[in-house]
Amino acid sequence: EQEVAQEAEAIDQEKEQANNVDIASFLMAKGEKLKRSGQEYSWESPFGKISIRGNQWYSQYERIGGGATKFVQKFYGMNYPDAIRALLGSGVGTEVLPKAKKEEKEIKIPEKNNDMKRVYAYLLGERCINREILNEFVKRGLIYEDKRYHNVVFVGKDKEGTIKHIQKRS
Repeated sequence: EQEVAQEAEAIDQEKEQANNVDIASFLMAKGEKLKRSGQEYSWESPFGKISIRGNQWYSQYERIGGGATKFVQKFYGMNYPDAIRALLGSGVGTEVLPKAKKEEKEIKIPEKNNDMKRVYAYLLGERCINREILNEFVKRGLIYEDKRYHNVVFVGKDKEGTIKHIQKRS
């Protein structure tokens, strides 16, 4: 199972890498002529003028656009797997670098107030939240009142119950 998951992740990374290829660089490597205009390039394709910025394109005549993969599919007549291969070159199926893990930020958890009068008044009165639903969220520790500013604190937890997100509303 782990090998299958790793393979699926590698495929997803290849798709993402292909869709992030700079289209202008791709076209220039193919010998196509582009005209630069500010931060964009324009390309006279058989379908009309195409605007290109980074990995995005737009056809003014057809009023369509998208990412690099869709570009190669449309203008080079390739199916999806061939478009991925064309964008990534010979590096497809070889080594895929793992995504850099995001550095986890320390979550500062506001101190809880002794009561929740203001939270209940706001959520029941102003937001018309059902009392039973609100009670359940409070019981699970997903909503409480901040002691210092009396904000409503919404808590996001993962499956293990670890706090991953805090959002305050005054």
